[in-house]
Amino acid sequence: MCIRDSLQQVAAGPADLFIAADQEGGAVQQLKGKGFTVLPAALDQGKLPPSELTALGTTLAAELRSAGVNVNLAPVADTVPPSMVQTNAPIGKYRRELGNDPAVVAAAVPVLVTAVQAGKVVATIKHFPGLGRITGNILKAQIPGLPRPLARMIANRAFGWFLTSEDLPNPASRGLVRGDDIVVDWQRSNMDAHHMLIKRTRQVMRRAGFPVVLVVGMRLGCINHALLSAEAIRSDGLALAGWVANQIDPGQARATENFATLAAMLEAPCIARVPWSDGASAQFMAAHLDLDALRKGAGTLTRRAML
Repeated sequence: MCIRDSLQQVAAGPADLFIAADQEGGAVQQLKGKGFTVLPAALDQGKLPPSELTALGTTLAAELRSAGVNVNLAPVADTVPPSMVQTNAPIGKYRRELGNDPAVVAAAVPVLVTAVQAGKVVATIKHFPGLGRITGNILKAQIPGLPRPLARMIANRAFGWFLTSEDLPNPASRGLVRGDDIVVDWQRSNMDAHHMLIKRTRQVMRRAGFPVVLVVGMRLGCINHALLSAEAIRSDGLALAGWVANQIDPGQARATENFATLAAMLEAPCIARVPWSDGASAQFMAAHLDLDALRKGAGTLTRRAML
């Protein structure tokens, strides 16, 4: 039995698991070798006539299905202006865009998505909005109206408005999405695939009745990650005794507000707030541990269990 069949057998619920691969083409093609066509870079795909692009999508879907993959993390719908091809590190540098003209991309994306999904593989339109118009690291990209990246709920409170695709300059991101497409937004939370990898550990902890202390790496995205992790812990029947705020990004924007938001939403005591330190020792970490808060959290769990 292959890994795919084993995973699908243990999946709970009425639907199969999503098993995904990043099969864009060119520099980004995870599945290679026997049984897989060498795919051209997306920039070359966008130059194909619709009939050839459809054939490519059909072949791509058939190969993925034969490998047990039912989601393709492609196509890229970002556009990179010709003047930024060399400086746009995430997309242009690797020729991952279907074209430099939004009209070309807008024409190619539906053709490719339709062909792939006709082959019973879900297509993913990504990464918009705005990724094709940045330079350098995405975490340092500047968005109009925001001096630097912020957690979404904190940005909403600070500036009184919500980020949408209309706020950012990417015409190719509009009018391409249907109800059966998957859209990957720049603010997305990472899929909780790592929970599958530690499922056995959680089962052992659940049988032993151990409470859990959640360590949160304080950086951009920590709010969503922490809340998803806490939800997964509780859904497994485990008890969340407390959490640790570990400041892994010394320059995190509005760090105090991120901490306060988590303190209000995690429904567990913060037992340590560890500041940034280059080469911190165990003694340094221990000095910030609030054992009284930990005892209080564990005591609360004990009382709940007795009710």
